[in-house]
Amino acid sequence: MNDRLSLEGLRHIAAVHRCGSFSGAAREFGVTQPALSAAVRKVEDFMGHPLFERSTQGVVPPFGVTVIGLIEDAVAADDEAAARMPVLVAPTCGLTVFTEALFGSAGVALHEHPGRAASYRVLEEGQNEHRVRVDR
Repeated sequence: MNDRLSLEGLRHIAAVHRCGSFSGAAREFGVTQPALSAAVRKVEDFMGHPLFERSTQGVVPPFGVTVIGLIEDAVAADDEAAARMPVLVAPTCGLTVFTEALFGSAGVALHEHPGRAASYRVLEEGQNEHRVRVDR
């Protein structure tokens, strides 16, 4: 089992809670209801509890009510962080975020020239790794 929660799964849970149904949340995300249910089920499996009681009238979050505030806070924090990033490059795998502050003019150049890629990760506290690849 994966030892990390999917942020997308948390977003799906917040949408189910907000919409009151899996089908409404699926419409909001533009995915099928079974796909959204599978993503929510992964989070429920991770937590060891169903977050929602499903019925034909919608969903009720008996266990979810204890964690929905935390989930909504996590989603809001991610949204706020994304809004503050001056440069954001979509990754091919995982989450890659870099800013001009991290890469200086290289970050701006990478943003302006889509054929280039960069990565940044913390190796240990105080040690960083930077990579810039130019594809021609």
